[in-house]
Formats: sequence, structure tokens, C-alpha cells
Amino acid sequence: IQMIAMPADTNPRGDIFGGWLMSLMDLAAGHTAPKGKSATRAATDIEFFKAVKVGNLVSCYTYLVSTGNTSATVHVDVYVGTIKVAQGNFVNVALTEDGKVRRIKDK
Repeated sequence: IQMIAMPADTNPRGDIFGGWLMSLMDLAAGHTAPKGKSATRAATDIEFFKAVKVGNLVSCYTYLVSTGNTSATVHVDVYVGTIKVAQGNFVNVALTEDGKVRRIKDK
């Protein structure tokens, strides 16, 4: 997914707030997570390499690292242009419509 960083997303120094970037990463991971309803269980190994500035087009690229019985781990790489600015792993657990953990059908 892609998003333009806006002034409302800045920290007191004027750079884009890391929490905003993590939420974008979480949204991107959700697109690669198990089919159907799922929720983020954990975010690990998150690293920020470069500051993101207002007006930057932020691009998140994902790939599936592993799939278990009820959850999947998705890696997210974040770029501004050709510069990698962040990365991290997101574990998404598959849920039924009423919010209970379910098995992933296609592993």
C-alpha cells in the first residue's frame, strides 16, 4: 500500500511519527494476513532506518514469512522512493466472525 505523509502525522521535531508508520505497516500486513477476518497479535523486530518527511510517498511491501495453524507472520518493508526507511514483522491470528480463533484453511 502507499500513503502520502501529511503534517498531521508529525512528531514535535517535524518528522513523521513512528506510530503512524507502524499503523501503515499494520494495514499493509493485514492485506497479506490469513483470508477472512484476522487481527494483529504481535509486531516484532520493527526497525526505523531513516526519518520520513511530510509529503513523502510511503510504500509498504509485504511477504508471507510463515503460516501456522491459526496465525501467519508477515514481513513488511517500507520505502520512500528507493530508500528503505523501516521494516518489521506482524503476526496475524485468524478469527471467526464472532472473534474466536480459527484454523487457517489454506496453509
